[in-house]
Amino acid sequence: MTARVPRRGAQRSARGGEGRDLLGLPQAFWVIWLGVLVLWTGRFVVPFLSTYLVSGPGLSVQQATMAVSMYGAGGVVATLVGGMLSDRIGRLPVLMASFVGSAALLLAIPSATTLSALVPVLLAYGFAGQLGGPALSAMVADRVAPDARQRAFVMQVWAMNLGFALGPVIAVRLERISFTLIFVVEAAVCVVVAVFLGATLRERGRFGNAPWAVPATTEATPRLRALAGFAGAVTDRAFVTLVALMLVFTVAYLQSTSTLPLVMTSQGLSLDSYAALLTLNGVLLCALQVPAMRVIERVPPSVALAVGVGVTALGFVVQVFADSPRTYAIAVITWTIGELATFPVASAMVAALAPARLRGTYQGVYGIVWSGAHALAPMLGGFVLAHAGARVMWSGFATAVAAVAVGLLLTARSRQAVVERRAVDEAALGGKAPPAAIGAL
Repeated sequence: MTARVPRRGAQRSARGGEGRDLLGLPQAFWVIWLGVLVLWTGRFVVPFLSTYLVSGPGLSVQQATMAVSMYGAGGVVATLVGGMLSDRIGRLPVLMASFVGSAALLLAIPSATTLSALVPVLLAYGFAGQLGGPALSAMVADRVAPDARQRAFVMQVWAMNLGFALGPVIAVRLERISFTLIFVVEAAVCVVVAVFLGATLRERGRFGNAPWAVPATTEATPRLRALAGFAGAVTDRAFVTLVALMLVFTVAYLQSTSTLPLVMTSQGLSLDSYAALLTLNGVLLCALQVPAMRVIERVPPSVALAVGVGVTALGFVVQVFADSPRTYAIAVITWTIGELATFPVASAMVAALAPARLRGTYQGVYGIVWSGAHALAPMLGGFVLAHAGARVMWSGFATAVAAVAVGLLLTARSRQAVVERRAVDEAALGGKAPPAAIGAL
C-alpha cells in the first residue's frame, strides 16, 4: 500500500526550510501547476488541427492525418533531446526554448497552405512544442518529496484537464471569428507562460532547489555522460516495458483528437458536438480527479493503472456503436473514468524508476509515449478509418488497450524491484523516504 502523504499544513520541508502550504505540496510546485493550467487552457491547436487542415487548406482525410503525424514525429526527437539537455544545462533553459520556439512556429502554420509546406512547419512545431515536456516533469520530481510525487502528478494532470475543459469552449468561439486567431492566441499563451515561469522559477531563484534536485552536471565530458545516461535508460527493462505499454495505450487514447472528430463529422454531427465532448472529458476529470486521488493512493499503482486502462477499453467498445451525441457522451464518460488512474500514475512510476541524476533523460525517453503516439495515432487511425471504417478501428483499439491492462499486471513485480533500489538512493540524497514510502507497484 502507498504510504500516506502528509496532510495540509504539515511542515516537512521540500527543500531545507520551506514548509508545504497546500495538500502537502511545496510552493514551487504550485507555481508550476499554475503555469501548466494556463498553458493547457490555451492549447487550442492540436485538438482542432485535423479538422482545420481538411476545412482550411482543403487536404484529404489521409493527408490531414499524415500532416498531424509530423507534429508527433518532431516530438519524438524533441523529448529525447530535451530530457538529456535538461540534465545537462538545467530545466528552465529548455522550457524557455520550447515556449518561445512554439510561439514562433504557431504563427507560421496558417501561412502554410499545401501539404509540402505544412510538413516541415508541423515537424518543427512538434519539436519545439514537446522539447520542454521532460524538463517540466523532471522539475516536478526535483521539487517534490518522493512520498508526495504521485499526488503532485495527479494535481498536475488535474491542471491539464481543467485547462482542456476550458480550452475547446474558447477555441470554438475564436474559430467563429477566424481559425487563424486560434494559432495567434495559443502563441501568446506560450509567451506569457514562459515569462511567468522564467521570472518565478529561476534555478537558484526564490524557491531554490529541493534536496531531491540534482544540479546540471559540470563534468568535462558531458556528451559521453549524456550518452551513457541514455543507454542506461533504454536498457532498463522494467522502464522500457512500461514505456512500450503506455505507448500502445496512448496511440489508442489520442484517437480522441485525431480520428474521433473526423468520424463524428462524417456522421453528420457538428464540430460543436465534438468540442462539447472534449469539455465533458475535462470537466469530469476536474470534478473527479481529487476525490479519485484518495482512492488511488490506497491501491498499488500497477493495479490502479491496469484498472484504469481496462475501463478505458470499455469506453472504446461503446464507441464501436456510437452514432449520436448521447452515445458518444456515454463513451467519453466511460474512458474518462479510466483516465483518472492512467497518466498521473504512470508519470509517478517513471519518477520512481529513474535514478536521481537521470530524471530528465528518463522523462525524455518516456516522452516517446506522447510524441510517438502523436506521430503514430493519426496515421494508424486514419489508415484503418479510410480502409476499414470506424467500427473496425474502434474494435481494434479496444482490444489493444485491454491487452495493455494485462501486460501492466504481468510486469508489476519487475518494476517494484527497481523502485525499491531507487528508493534507497533517494533516501541517501534527501535524508528521508525509505523504500516503503514509495508504495508497491
